[in-house]
Amino acid sequence: MATIVALCVSFSSCSKDDNSLVGTTWVWEDEEYDETVTIKFTTKTAGTLTEEWGSGADVTSFTYKFNDPTVSITLSDDGITVSISGTVRGSTMTLRAFGEESVFTKQ
Repeated sequence: MATIVALCVSFSSCSKDDNSLVGTTWVWEDEEYDETVTIKFTTKTAGTLTEEWGSGADVTSFTYKFNDPTVSITLSDDGITVSISGTVRGSTMTLRAFGEESVFTKQ
């Protein structure tokens, strides 16, 4: 759940295409805690966030709005709704939430 909170971010992109995130996959890894978070933008307004750790995994669906260069993500998990914002620059996406920053790499 802490990772999901870290993902509540807005992002920017260099592309002017309002569909530029569709079909993209972004990964953040924390080797210290053996944790990986994968964000997939599957449609123009929705995607999935997969959090993997040790031998477990959790998949959460989310909705988003992309207004180049900003993306706003909204997801719910365990009855808690979280809004996220961040910035996309080339092959990196920086997400900020609750004072934390996570840098994702485009796959």
